[in-house]
Amino acid sequence: MVRIGLGHQAALQSGVEVQLGEYARHMRLDRALGDEQHEIPDADAGSPEAVDHVRALAADFPTRLNLRAALVSARANCLAATWTPVDLDEVIAILAGVAVPSEPTFAESELVKALEAFQDMGSHAFREGIVRDMQRLMDVDRLLPIPDHNLARDHLRAIARYVFGEGGPEARRALLAALEGARPDERALDQLRGLLAAHESRPARDAALEE
Repeated sequence: MVRIGLGHQAALQSGVEVQLGEYARHMRLDRALGDEQHEIPDADAGSPEAVDHVRALAADFPTRLNLRAALVSARANCLAATWTPVDLDEVIAILAGVAVPSEPTFAESELVKALEAFQDMGSHAFREGIVRDMQRLMDVDRLLPIPDHNLARDHLRAIARYVFGEGGPEARRALLAALEGARPDERALDQLRGLLAAHESRPARDAALEE
């Protein structure tokens, strides 16, 4: 009978565990993906989360060509699902030869940056909740005319365009109050307060300079 010392037993056990761990990892992937000819889960979901999921799989298993193809497909499906059609008013304005502002103003861009600083702003559900709180605080009995977007940057641009446009000062106050209620301890609140306060004081400062 061959005796193995404790040190050799530990080394042998460690090596077996490493091999089994790698084997189990590939087995989990195979169970999730099936044969190379099968479709990849989430590839057709058309959401940013699906793209992130497939991208993570492709990074873990770079030799799997079907994962690379699935990542391309997931990105294409996400772009198609999050595409926003042109509004009728924009079409009419284009046909009439009126320039339609497509680029955000400086104030809108700064507000988007301030909103992105909030930790949960990447969550679509969180952004939806803020818009609903704004509606409640403004005492409006209809949905606010803020286009919904899955992509956070596009959604925040729509919010900024509304509060600096049709919504006016009331919408800006409602946005700040909604975020103060939802995330009272966020450091990003100070930046948002300063930005909005500077914007509100600008007309009075300009009027004083004109006098």
